[in-house]
Order: sequence, then C-alpha cells, then structure tokens
Amino acid sequence: MIQVELFEETSIDELTNNINFFLSKLEDHLYIDIKYMPINDDSTRYTAMVIYRV
Repeated sequence: MIQVELFEETSIDELTNNINFFLSKLEDHLYIDIKYMPINDDSTRYTAMVIYRV
C-alpha cells in the first residue's frame, strides 16, 4: 500500500528537519518521493508531501 505524510512549517529549516527525522525512521526501500507544494497566499509557510510504502 502507498501512503503520504504531509508536512507544513513556517520555516524551511523546520520543514527540512521534520522530513529528515521522518525519513530516518523509514526503511530506505519504502521511500518513493518527496513533493514540495506551493502555498498561494500571503503567509510564509512551507509544505511537502512524502510518498512511501507500508
């Protein structure tokens, strides 16, 4: 089965740290892709989606 994990942070460093922590808990062969998703409003938010197998 394929699943996604969504991340949203107010700084790119927090986003990177959270994604890296999540990936460190995931076995390498389960990782599929990371998509960075733009937010089209005036706030400064960074979002990403990690796609992986379970």
